[in-house]
Amino acid sequence: MARITGIGLIILAVVALIGWVILPMLPSTQDNKTIDGWFQPFFCGADETFSREQFRFVGPRITDRSGVRAACINSAGEARDVSGPWALLTFGAVGVPVVIGALLLIVGFSGSKADVPIILPGETGPGATYSERVEVLYAKLKSGEITQQEYNQHLNDIHNALS
Repeated sequence: MARITGIGLIILAVVALIGWVILPMLPSTQDNKTIDGWFQPFFCGADETFSREQFRFVGPRITDRSGVRAACINSAGEARDVSGPWALLTFGAVGVPVVIGALLLIVGFSGSKADVPIILPGETGPGATYSERVEVLYAKLKSGEITQQEYNQHLNDIHNALS
């Protein structure tokens, strides 16, 4: 379950990255009022209009950068820069789900070694789990079928099979 949730969060983060960062930066979307409408309720008041200005900075070396300046423009035509809050919300919409999703994936894939089938050298077939092997081995020891030394050797073999 943790794996599926983790994958879902990472997919959500990719969708957020596309909708929140990539689409607004595409030159073909510069004057797209639908995209501006997505951001309006997040940053602007009722009497303000959201506006994006795409830019490209060409540096002295290979430091070309593209970006978007975001602003809310009031009825008097005064602009209030909201690029900082946009960047912060981008981190929240993209970064947080990626981190949480990755952690859930790690938890989901770090299952108990007791559930791993173990096949000892010279055996064929799917084998049994660690717990089942140890239980059978312990029963053989208690019944006198094997000695303590043989028990220890087989237990060591089971542990080595996990490595």
